[in-house]
Amino acid sequence: MAGIVRRLTTGPIIVPGLFCPGRTRDAADVAHGLGERAEAVPDVAAALARVRDFPGTVVVCGSMYLLAEVMDRCLSL
Repeated sequence: MAGIVRRLTTGPIIVPGLFCPGRTRDAADVAHGLGERAEAVPDVAAALARVRDFPGTVVVCGSMYLLAEVMDRCLSL
């Protein structure tokens, strides 16, 4: 999967931590596997704050847990 994610963008890759015991990997481990453009952040709120001023399109990919949390936070803005 890392190769696919790296090809989706030439920009930074932000990896948020998620609280879902037994169903998620550590964000720092995932970021390490994605390479030097990847940056781990504590949670989805931090990820959204980090990408807020990025120009262009922001792509969210990951688990349904991640997508649900991103949607929930975006809809409550």
